[in-house]
Order: sequence, then C-alpha cells, then structure tokens
Amino acid sequence: MVDRVVALQQLETLRPTLNVTAERAFEKALNKAIALAMSGVDLADARKADPSTQRNIKSALEDCLTMAELKKVSKKWEPKRTVTSSTSHQELVDQLTELLEEKRTAFQPPKMSLAQARSFDPKEAAALAYQIEHLCTPAQIKSLLKKWDKHNQALLTRGAEAQSNHLIVLLNGEANPATKL
Repeated sequence: MVDRVVALQQLETLRPTLNVTAERAFEKALNKAIALAMSGVDLADARKADPSTQRNIKSALEDCLTMAELKKVSKKWEPKRTVTSSTSHQELVDQLTELLEEKRTAFQPPKMSLAQARSFDPKEAAALAYQIEHLCTPAQIKSLLKKWDKHNQALLTRGAEAQSNHLIVLLNGEANPATKL
C-alpha cells in the first residue's frame, strides 16, 4: 500500500507545475484531508504532541478548517459543548487553541448551586465566569439562572447576554438573588 503522505512529499520535490485552478483544487483536497484527520484526534493526544505538531495543529485550525469542520473538532474535544451560531470562526479557533494549550478545561455545563460556585477559588471562579460568558448556550444560561436566582422572573425574559452578565455579578457576590415576594 502506498504511503500517501510520503508520495506527496516526493512529488513535491519534482516541483509539479499546476495551473491556478488545479493548485486551488489541490489545496482544497489537502485541507479536506487535514480536516478529516483533525476530527479524529483526541484532545489528550493533541496535548501530548511535540511543540512542532502543536504549532501545525493551531495553524490547521486557523487556516485549513471551515466553521463546520471546526465544530466537528470541538465536538470531539468538548462533547458536552454546543457551539452556538453566534460563535465566530476566530472565536472557535481561539477557544480550541486554549484547550490545546491547557489554558482551560473541556466544557462541562455548570450545574452547581450559587453557594458552591461562590466557594470556588479565584482561578475556578474565573474559569466558570468564562464558561458562562463564552461557552454556555442560552438554554444553559437560563437553566443556571433559574437555579441561582429563581425568584427573579424579570431576568428570565431578557436576553442571554443580560442573563449571563447577571450570573457573573451573582457569582462575584456583587448582588444577591431576588427573594420570594
């Protein structure tokens, strides 16, 4: 069986001449192959890769993968996360890069009580605030709001951004949940 990567490397040494259309088709085919490979790579394995491979993974995320392909990598690396339609290509690249560089852990929907969240150390609290602000879906935000501030009915009708801002204010102890009337 032919080693396709080695064959491509050897063909490259022969300096093939391709017209612009063929060159673009070749680039698209390579990007597709990279996307397929990336969608099968586990986060743990990517994190263990040597620095050169990690740089190539970051470059591939940025330059080779479409939004749909990035979502497949995200689903592999963070199976409990749903990428919202408001997430841009660059935001998702940055978030996946943060995961790869171990700057954050894989997303887990927050389900703890407000008291538990307030007991977190500053690093854990900051990570939770980041998740609330950037990674939670509107449904997850609303669910957490119902748990943390169940008597604040006015907030339930507001948008996800206002709700997530309120959750962060509650988390930081800058406000207290509404009391039952």
